[in-house]
Amino acid sequence: MDGLIKQGFTHVVDADLAQYFDSIPHERLMERVEARISDGRVLDLIRGWLAADVLAGMERWTPTRGRRKAR
Repeated sequence: MDGLIKQGFTHVVDADLAQYFDSIPHERLMERVEARISDGRVLDLIRGWLAADVLAGMERWTPTRGRRKAR
């Protein structure tokens, strides 16, 4: 940190992106990804990751928007 200050850096940015990723709608995300990626194998892989069940302790759910706990 001291070296950065000596180089003239004077600002610190602190951002918590974890909560942002919790709110991304999967359908809209895939629409944006599909606009850039045409390889069906890659798209299927991403869809698989998004559809994977989540385990937290003994609780299990399938998210539809980022990380979301079962009700």
